[in-house]
Amino acid sequence: MRIFFSLAERFRAVPNYEENIRQITKTFDLQPVFLHDAPSKTETGEWIAAALADCQFAFFDLTGFAPDVLFALGVASQNDDVTRALLIDVDEHESLAGPLAQSNFLRKDWSPALRNYIGPADFARKASMTISEAIGPSALLDQRLVGRIKEETRRGPLPMRKIATIMGRSLHDIQPVVYGLVRTGALKKISDKRWAKYEATQ
Repeated sequence: MRIFFSLAERFRAVPNYEENIRQITKTFDLQPVFLHDAPSKTETGEWIAAALADCQFAFFDLTGFAPDVLFALGVASQNDDVTRALLIDVDEHESLAGPLAQSNFLRKDWSPALRNYIGPADFARKASMTISEAIGPSALLDQRLVGRIKEETRRGPLPMRKIATIMGRSLHDIQPVVYGLVRTGALKKISDKRWAKYEATQ
């Protein structure tokens, strides 16, 4: 499976920034996809939606409020299957964004979901922690939940939100379990750009 990164422009040229990210994704057997690698002649929104269709996680570096990063975040917010992670280097952000850095928009709407990092190497570490935390809970959930997910998806493919509704759990609880089942081959993901469904294979 893949993992999506939308990076702040300032750090793209920093030595080893992207390489650090590639190293941590290897640990989780995830293939990184970078927004800045989008082909110039494609429709960006469609490319992002297609890239996210095979991703469990999407990371957004909000440092400096780069327009392409904010646009990608908007596209990702329409996809229930992707676990979105927001990171920001506060010191760099204040120097890049100026008065916008202190806006109520940042403080009220994003602060609870933001993780602060300090420099490119720390970004990779925080990304690794975020993935570990998200994958970890799947092992803690009881096997009855796994059995019910398999049973419901044997009847036909279901989108992530529908699975969560049937199980009576939040998307936050259901996402790591479903993706764990995909990794083990118990479920298969059927992607169609913006939308995906999951079906039992056994």
